Amino acid sequence: MYAFTQLKEKPALQERLSMTYPFIEIYLDPLNDYRITWFYPHELKEEIKDLLNKYFGKKNYIEEAEVKDFFSFIKEAAAFTEITIRAEVEDKIKKHGSMKF
Repeated sequence: MYAFTQLKEKPALQERLSMTYPFIEIYLDPLNDYRITWFYPHELKEEIKDLLNKYFGKKNYIEEAEVKDFFSFIKEAAAFTEITIRAEVEDKIKKHGSMKF
């Protein structure tokens, strides 16, 4: 709350902050039937774009039928520190039986 108040009271402070989203987020989207979804509002590195296209195609989410094959994405994404996969995504994959730790 303190940080929010400071940013509101001091617009110059907010202007100095980076407006770049810090990572590519893989999460369950509550506004899209909890489908596995990715989000990143900026230009992607080519190799990350290729990886996302391989698993998501032209969409930013996968269909339920594709969840069972998504563990391969998690293994490949581990090579990129820029990709953050939320725990609930791994839980969903486990429930579909395709992920073994």
